[in-house]
Amino acid sequence: MKIQSSVRLGLIGAGNRGRAIIQAIERTMGAHLVSVGSRGPETRAHVPSSCQIFPDWHAMLDSAVLDGLIIATPPATHFPITREAVALNIPLLIETPITTTIEEAIALKKITPLPLIMVNHTLLAHPAYRFIKELVTGNTVGPIRALRSYFGMYSPDRPVLWHWGAQELALCVDLLDSSVPEDISARYVRRQINPHGCYETIELQLHFMQETDVRIRLSNSLERATHYLAVHFDHLTLIYDGMNSGKLTLHPSTRDFRVPEDEGQMIQLKLENPLINTITWFVMAVANRLEDSESLNLGIDVVALLAQCQAALERDSVPANL
Repeated sequence: MKIQSSVRLGLIGAGNRGRAIIQAIERTMGAHLVSVGSRGPETRAHVPSSCQIFPDWHAMLDSAVLDGLIIATPPATHFPITREAVALNIPLLIETPITTTIEEAIALKKITPLPLIMVNHTLLAHPAYRFIKELVTGNTVGPIRALRSYFGMYSPDRPVLWHWGAQELALCVDLLDSSVPEDISARYVRRQINPHGCYETIELQLHFMQETDVRIRLSNSLERATHYLAVHFDHLTLIYDGMNSGKLTLHPSTRDFRVPEDEGQMIQLKLENPLINTITWFVMAVANRLEDSESLNLGIDVVALLAQCQAALERDSVPANL
């Protein structure tokens, strides 16, 4: 596939994530940023001089000007923006989660005709994850027996489950090729509300039909940013450490899927930026007028799982501060 001419992109949302996307677009071949929807006075310093800034995002939605649109606003705003852009047949790349309710996600899927919609599950574009995925799909190491994940940082203003959980559940659904666990349980490891925010650490446990045990811990009160993913097979374990540029190590299998005590063998990976990879895929799809229902379906599956995990958390946990 080739890009015949530069793809004109718009972006709604220029906060921390939006600024990372702006930088990634600058490094993406065949794309340039033509407009940004943002009310922040500092936005001008982060965009090209030729880029237009719209305090009201409604005013920038024009299919004659935009070849594609990236939505990087808070999740609760995704659905109304998406609905309006879809009505104008503008291809979309939406930050995860795609919506905050399963009803909105299903309503989005039912809109016809539906333009290209991709969901930015960035971690799926990381070289370490793609290496693991190739092993699984090639059936070279046998079935996955367990997944162990720990993800978070210090950010008490962010909702733990719907922020970090969306990325981790996308990894699970895609890696296991299943979005329907037989059982879900959830609990608060820590929950404390004070004037500075809501400090939460939660633990999710999901059991899938292929006898894969998934345990995910998410937190917004860690002193150091952490992303740990262990994929346990019968005879080996792969561990992804997502800090800095991210590394992948190979270990012998461990009893009861415990954390390996050895340092492991480093697996050499290509130095790639997963966000640039994702935007590149989106630009290629837009330029070649491709359809990609898999990305949207995964986004909807993740929202459904998030809703189930939220229900389990409310059912299984004591509502008072822990």
